[in-house]
Parts: sequence; C-alpha cells; structure tokens
Amino acid sequence: MIEDARLQARMWEYIAYLQDHRAVAEAIGFNGADLYDRRTWPPEALQTLQDSIVSLEATNGSLPPPPPRPGESSSPADRARHERLLNARKIAFSLWLEMNGRVPWRLHSLPYPSLPALLSFDRAFPIGVSDDFLRLVESPDVAFRKATELGILAPGATRLGTIDSLIRWEGDHIGHRSWDSASGSYSEPVPTSVSGFFDPPVAGTTHRHIGACHLTGDFTCVMSASLNIPCATRGYPAGSGDSGGHRYVDFAADDRIMEHGDNPYSESGRPILLRGERRVLLLDAVARRHECVTVARHAIDIAPIRACLGI
Repeated sequence: MIEDARLQARMWEYIAYLQDHRAVAEAIGFNGADLYDRRTWPPEALQTLQDSIVSLEATNGSLPPPPPRPGESSSPADRARHERLLNARKIAFSLWLEMNGRVPWRLHSLPYPSLPALLSFDRAFPIGVSDDFLRLVESPDVAFRKATELGILAPGATRLGTIDSLIRWEGDHIGHRSWDSASGSYSEPVPTSVSGFFDPPVAGTTHRHIGACHLTGDFTCVMSASLNIPCATRGYPAGSGDSGGHRYVDFAADDRIMEHGDNPYSESGRPILLRGERRVLLLDAVARRHECVTVARHAIDIAPIRACLGI
C-alpha cells in the first residue's frame, strides 16, 4: 500500500499511460501473459516492480538496493527468480525514463517486436560476469548515470546518434585481450567483464578496459537498455565457419546490426553497423543457411550473399 498521496497519484499516471499505450503494456510479459493477465505472474516480481517505481519517483531516479545475488551452488529456480527480480527493476526504470522524459525518444514510438527486449520479465542476463559489470546489470540507474557522465547520452540526441556515441566510446576505451603469437593463444584469460569500468583511468593509457566480442556485445546491450534503446546480442550458430562462437548485436528498432561484438575496436575496415538489406541477409543466413554467415559478414557487396542464399 502506497501511503504518500503524491506517489499514489503518480502511480495512477503510470497506469493511465499503460492503458493509453497497449503495445507497451503487452510487452511487459511473463510466460506469455501480458500486463492485463497477471494471474500467473510471481507476486514478488510485481511487488518489486511497484517498489522500484516508487523509489525512482521518490528519489528522482535511484533504484533501491538490488536483491542478493544467488550463490554459485544455487538452483536453476533460484537463478530464474533472481533474473525476474532484476527484470522487474529494469522494466520499472524503462517506464520511469518514459514518464519523466529522460531520453528524447518514446517507448510507444518503438516498433512492437523490439519492445520485449526492454520490457519482458523473461529476458535472460549475462551469467558468470564480474562485480563491476554486474553493477550495470543489476542497476540500470547506475548505467544511465554513467552514460550521461561519459557523454554517451547527449541532450537532444537521436537513438542512432546515441548508438554511435556508445560504439565510439567503446572504440576509444576498450581493447581486445592480447594474442600471443608464439604460443598460439591469448595471453590473458577470457574476460568476465569490460574490466575496470568503474576504476579511474590508468595514466598514459587509452584502452583501459579489456573486452571480447561476447562481453562487449553484452555491455553494449546493457548500456543501450538503460537508455531505452532495444538491443539484443546473440551467438552465431555452429556450422557458421570462422563465425561460429562469435557474437553479433542487433538494434532491431533502428534497422542496424553490429555483425561482430569486437567491431568497435577492430581494424577490419568493414562498416561497424550494417543496415537495410545487408542486415536482413545476415539474419537470413543465421536463420537458415549457416554456411552463408561468414559470406554475409565479410562480402563487400550484396551479390555474393544473395548467391550463397540462393535468392
């Protein structure tokens, strides 16, 4: 029960917004049930959603402390519960951004298929990552403030302009773990975070964070989601040649795809973001012709990709 009359009235404004914008409400789903059919929703997740909104409104943008992290020996059910609670916090923050105009674009103007990437209780989070990255995953308010502090989100920016700013920041501040040609292996362990994100810069260095395509992709989407920009990162399937095991990042609402998570700091000379038919053909290869994935990623023009796909 919300006792503060101002906060209670504000909650009714959230409800009115969701009633006016049904697509947004329908995207807030759990196990196929949308906001209008909450009978199967976990009560704890709904309570976390409400408590998070109340905290954001009462503090002008701060979420309450995140729920305790499950231990390494925790059950799949405990991990799923934890993810639901984190998703409730993320949904609350997305709605708070919308209701308070903290980003220049609107949730209800986004294409519906992209909305669940921001608003579904069923989204999965990166697992096995380190503490600094978990702070961003657990607390989108922290990620949002960091994006503002770093100039990734600028006043009056567009979504595409903000995506570009984020990728440029990554290119300036993240470097891939080092390859040791003598041993034929990486000289650093697989990173579990864009490491050192909350640490002060190291004097005389530019690339002070260590990434890899899967972590940079996750980082890109966590930061984008904190700005109400839909983003999904996925792995290329087995049978994709030298693309197998790598990851790509899809900005579906903006018709852009980053065909490799390492693109921001790589020196491949290829465009960082593909759009239009190039994006569609790459996703087509991922869906049905795995042997064409590498062609779709690397071809300079469209003809070889179409030929491989037989279209």
